[in-house]
Amino acid sequence: MPRACWRSLRTLTVRVRQAFAPFAPTTYHTHHYTLQPPELAEIALETELLTDFTSFETREADERDARTYCLQKPSVTLGREIELFKAFRQKPICRFRTGAAVLSTSVSSDLSTLMRLLGYMKDHRPKQDGETNPPLTMVGVITNADLGRWVEQWSEWLKDRECSHTTIANYVNSVVTLKLFTLSDAFEGGSNDSEHVYEELVRMRRQAHALAKQDQLWRPLDPQWLSWPQVMTTRLNANAAYKSAKGLQKRLVALRTLMVITAHSILPPDRVGTIRLLRIGPLCNPHLLPYFHI
Repeated sequence: MPRACWRSLRTLTVRVRQAFAPFAPTTYHTHHYTLQPPELAEIALETELLTDFTSFETREADERDARTYCLQKPSVTLGREIELFKAFRQKPICRFRTGAAVLSTSVSSDLSTLMRLLGYMKDHRPKQDGETNPPLTMVGVITNADLGRWVEQWSEWLKDRECSHTTIANYVNSVVTLKLFTLSDAFEGGSNDSEHVYEELVRMRRQAHALAKQDQLWRPLDPQWLSWPQVMTTRLNANAAYKSAKGLQKRLVALRTLMVITAHSILPPDRVGTIRLLRIGPLCNPHLLPYFHI
């Protein structure tokens, strides 16, 4: 971007901040960070979009089926590995982890997927001649060089049982998370493979998510779904209702409704802010240029 454009953008930003200064909080955090160049910000955002996959809504029929084959009693070794995984994912500050800590629900989902995979390995995996089951632990399965092949077979087996693509995508995503843990220095069991297994899992995750998104396109619409022309009609109706409302209380209610509908139907969504809000919680708010505070 030309230097003159940067100066104009900086001047505009300063004027907007000054205009909203009376509404700013009276206290600020003392931790400030220098703004990164826009090129680095774009790279960081692209990395978040490529590496972070949101989970799809679980299907109850798939959950009932999973309870019929998942591993019920983990071994002592597997129990120790599970505790290490919980600490790796949930500790507020962990030197081995990239990214923020997650909630216990995310950890429980990943561990449930691990027990399903181990249950499949124990009783349902097709074996080649002379092949035996590996130890039903993270060391025996997640660090194995054949993990990619096993997950691919598991996905095909799940599809034969009429499991949805959304559930398979969630399972593969959890396996990727488990693999990242075993590749980190936080895992004390060692690793028997190279990162090519992780690359195989990432490719399968991308493919599974693509199939899940296709399934989402054909699912029945919510009864309250509105098309874009219907949204615009609703906004015009809300504007007409506000203008025709009588009495202060009714006009305030109609105005509030109009403002909410207008905000959701005209203003563009803050995609970057939404992604960062979901990822790290608080948003980055402008304070004193060229700094911002969290």
